[in-house]
Amino acid sequence: REVELERREEQREGAESGREREGRGVRGAPADKEWVRSFRRAAAAAALPPLGLRRCCLCHETLSSPLRMAEHLRGARHCEAVLRRHRRRGGRCDGPQPGEAEAAMLFDELSTQRIVRVRPEPPDVALALVQRELSRANAAAPEAAAAASTAAPLSSALPAPALPDCSALPACLKTEASLRFDTRAHDLRGAAVRLLAKPRRGIGSFPAASRSGAPELEDFAPHGDVFRRFKVQQALYREVGKDAPFLAAYERLLRDVILP
Repeated sequence: REVELERREEQREGAESGREREGRGVRGAPADKEWVRSFRRAAAAAALPPLGLRRCCLCHETLSSPLRMAEHLRGARHCEAVLRRHRRRGGRCDGPQPGEAEAAMLFDELSTQRIVRVRPEPPDVALALVQRELSRANAAAPEAAAAASTAAPLSSALPAPALPDCSALPACLKTEASLRFDTRAHDLRGAAVRLLAKPRRGIGSFPAASRSGAPELEDFAPHGDVFRRFKVQQALYREVGKDAPFLAAYERLLRDVILP
């Protein structure tokens, strides 16, 4: 029951925040700006979000990477959502800005306590853990990294970092399991090859030799922008969403193999 009430509240807040962003946001009034600045100062000293969290339940936004969540919580948009939530429950929003203690208390109640209850997805937790370990490994050898950056621009000049500690990964990511099914009846790989074989600028392509024959999924050479530019990633998402054969193959695999 609590989960269902939380879900309905998020849907209502998402619709309300969307309408406010269209024309009735909190950016206009000087008093509101002071409140937002107070919340941003409180956010800088607040507890960190759960490792790997990528979706903000206040702003109803899914970030491109869980590594950006801490920055998002300190940003103006999130603090505006905190102010909207404070206003909806009848809190004081006019007059002088809140003091440091009051802003910290409100931010903890309206934002932090809700954020820490959200359970991050295991792959996002894994990405955050690997990134943290790699950052530590790079920080342990700053002189080698600095020398390599002056000698050559390629990352291949850097020494290989130590393998990250995987002991903190979720248990479901450390257990190997196999799922057997008829790949001819559920040819998701073939549907993916046909999707990627369509000419699209900036996403990638198959080598010319494989295009003349039957290309394999492993032959696909993605463009570097797929990993670097959020707009290109969004373009690929849209292409996948429009490809009916691929979506049908994916749905059949879920319905007939994975879910049972």
